[in-house]
Amino acid sequence: MTHQPTTLSRTTRIAIPVGLGLVAAFVLSAVWAMARCPSQQACMEAGRCAVRWFPWPGCAATEVSCEASEGCRRGARCSPEDGECVAKSDRDCAGACAAEGRCSLRDGVCVAISDESCQRSKACEELGRCALRGQVCAPGSHADCRKTASCRLVGACDFVEGQCVARADDACASSEACATLGRCKASAGQCVVEDAWLGSPGGLCRQQPGCALWAACTAMDAACGVTREEDCGASLWCSQYGACGLGEVEGAKRCVARTAADCGGSSRCATSGACSLVKGVCVAASDADCAGARVCKDEKACLARDGQCVRSCQGSAACKQEGRCTDRLGTCIAKARSECLSSAACREQGQCSAVNGACRVVSGDDCSQSVACVEHGRCSARRGGCKATIVAQCQESAGCKREGRCSLRDGTCEVRAARDCQGSEACKRWGRCSPKDRQACHAASNDDCKKAETCTLQGRCRASQGQCVR
Repeated sequence: MTHQPTTLSRTTRIAIPVGLGLVAAFVLSAVWAMARCPSQQACMEAGRCAVRWFPWPGCAATEVSCEASEGCRRGARCSPEDGECVAKSDRDCAGACAAEGRCSLRDGVCVAISDESCQRSKACEELGRCALRGQVCAPGSHADCRKTASCRLVGACDFVEGQCVARADDACASSEACATLGRCKASAGQCVVEDAWLGSPGGLCRQQPGCALWAACTAMDAACGVTREEDCGASLWCSQYGACGLGEVEGAKRCVARTAADCGGSSRCATSGACSLVKGVCVAASDADCAGARVCKDEKACLARDGQCVRSCQGSAACKQEGRCTDRLGTCIAKARSECLSSAACREQGQCSAVNGACRVVSGDDCSQSVACVEHGRCSARRGGCKATIVAQCQESAGCKREGRCSLRDGTCEVRAARDCQGSEACKRWGRCSPKDRQACHAASNDDCKKAETCTLQGRCRASQGQCVR
């Protein structure tokens, strides 16, 4: 019997190469995803760090990667849904709650709904935004403004029409803006340079450190500002960092690096290899930049990684600070838990587990030995960070024993009552036995001082401006 050769149909002959092509494309896509998902920008910004296999290989978000992303920090997009990070509940507003008092999710946006949430926020402590106004936190009184960092730094100590502004010359004169920038007089709600110096080429602006450092040499809008190209060229910002030209940063005049020549002529090019211009900043962009630098000759740091010259990822700042010690496609990543355990991020913040190329907080074990736990009582893993979840964690912390930060509030340990201060070393030694703010105790009365060691040993038995004095 004679066997006839099998003949494939036209459809089959077409289908086979198409199928093989799809398989090859699937494999290549998978290889690309495994290599790039943990390190691409979408991982850090949008949390799409994990490999998704179906229906086609690509990058997708997980709960851990969402919580570690910039989208979670800035926009409350902390929960995974269909491979993307989205805002789904009040729980996603934890970061906005701590920072700005916006603790409730409404139509996909975190908003403030009570004075209490505003008062617990960093915006209250730093900017005086302690009262609910609509769905945001805003200053509500003089007291709100006077306890802020803005008061200390720029003299904005008075409450006027819903804002903290500089209204008193005394507040300006005692501010850091006066000491460093010559802005010592209150005018139109801000601390400004005295009228007598305005427009004077040899006036106060040119006598301030800011002129020599970053070219803030000209009185402009009642403050010392950057206005002249030649001032930039003569500044330390130019000679050291290559910022030799006049440009704009976020709408304000600043000295910036505009050409590769600016970077190439800077001292940091010769010493550290920061010779290439990338997005307005001088960095070590290639091994060639490092090869001619002193850091290569003296320290054998001849490889460009993350904008710096290093011996290897293992010898880089990224490794020491963040645990990113493994080189992958020219980028330093965290590959193993052992790399994270030796990093400053682990010791200080509990970021001890390697997840998608970076060191993250995954469990309470990560937090337990960190400074965040030992010093501040933040010993439980919550939403990608270490938080205090029970009062006992606060009471066992060094911050409680030393400074009275013994009460639990919104994941942090702070001073809330006189009893917190009275059991602290600060009270026993220095008379700081009364609450000052959420982070510190002070000497509020002579009685506080009289029972302290500083009174017995040094005669400092009288309270003045929160301290015990003679």
